[in-house]
Amino acid sequence: MSNKKIRFLFLIILVLFLYFINNKKEESPNGIHIDSDHYPIHGIDLSEYSGNVNFSNLKNEVDIDFVYLRASAGKNYKDKNLERNYKNAISNEYLVGFYHYYRFNEDPIKQADFFLSCIKNKQNTLPYVIDVEDWGNKSGNKPKKEISKEIELYIKHVKEKTNSEIIIYTNESGYNTYVSEKLDEFEIWICSFKRDVKINNHWLFWQYSHKGKYKAIEGWVDLNTFNGGEEEWKEFLKR
Repeated sequence: MSNKKIRFLFLIILVLFLYFINNKKEESPNGIHIDSDHYPIHGIDLSEYSGNVNFSNLKNEVDIDFVYLRASAGKNYKDKNLERNYKNAISNEYLVGFYHYYRFNEDPIKQADFFLSCIKNKQNTLPYVIDVEDWGNKSGNKPKKEISKEIELYIKHVKEKTNSEIIIYTNESGYNTYVSEKLDEFEIWICSFKRDVKINNHWLFWQYSHKGKYKAIEGWVDLNTFNGGEEEWKEFLKR
């Protein structure tokens, strides 16, 4: 075999290898498996990134105890699938909650009011959630303590308008940076792909995977669990 053919063959093998690695990276679930006996309450959270959801088929496919829907992001972005997801989740008798992706570089009160406008006249069984994370978030030169104060302003505003408790969704980095000192009184929905969730606060929900996959959902879906068993879940819902 000539050197030219060998180089061509090597190039083909290299391209196939890189494609396999890249494809494997995209298709492999991102997260861990949890012990369902220890954590029997399961939920998902959805946004437009999850694509179309057939809630009727989903109910036949898997037991899900709760669904959180992204309502909004920043001061003026409404999730494209909010209305459809809400209507179909409610019609299939899912317990529904709403969350807002908080932007560090936008006014907290304007964000709170916009979130409330997006969920107006919608029933929610679960507490409202503010999503606090660095990923995709622009803060400019704003000090971290100032960001924490503005998050607190957002939370207080939503609580005053709704008389509802607020949960903070964040990962371990976000918790340590923005939450642990100033906002430690609030219950936490922690995102962590570790089996030992290392935060000081008592966490309420745990997001353990970004890439759950069901036939009834077009794209990837986030997987979550509740910190407690059936009885604790019933008590939580009574609140």
